[in-house]
Amino acid sequence: MAVHEAEKIYIEYSTELYRYFLSLTHSSTDAEDLLSETFIRALKKLPSFRGDSSVRTWLYSIARNVWFEFIRKSRDALNLDDMLEVYIDDSILDAVSNSMLAERVRLHLMNMDERAQKVVLMRSEGYSYDEISGKLQITSNSARVIEHRTKKKLKELLIREGFIDG
Repeated sequence: MAVHEAEKIYIEYSTELYRYFLSLTHSSTDAEDLLSETFIRALKKLPSFRGDSSVRTWLYSIARNVWFEFIRKSRDALNLDDMLEVYIDDSILDAVSNSMLAERVRLHLMNMDERAQKVVLMRSEGYSYDEISGKLQITSNSARVIEHRTKKKLKELLIREGFIDG
């Protein structure tokens, strides 16, 4: 792996990954540390990267693992609330205050159709809409619509149950 290629990947994705970590940690120091750790691991793993997914998806996979390890170290246990923070947007996250709400989200999602579950899961794993469309054999616009409708439905259900404010 040429230094130039690694530098190119860093330049292209570092700002996006920093923002990702900042949205999770709300701490610039932690976000910078997690970003550094992600790229250290990526550099070590780059020779074995086979290209089965996009570089972006691969980096986000590493970033998620770095994030989960950070949570485990700081809280001694990874719970569903922490995993949901990776996916659910800030307006819902502000209302996520206990594991009961997280469990409701998980249960509601599991009661939705399989395609909606797959789209949400793949998005939470960092897959792009184009990658999802290829794997699920739907258009990328369909993937966007399915994700939007699923998030909207989850929010509506949580509002109806009184878990979040509308």
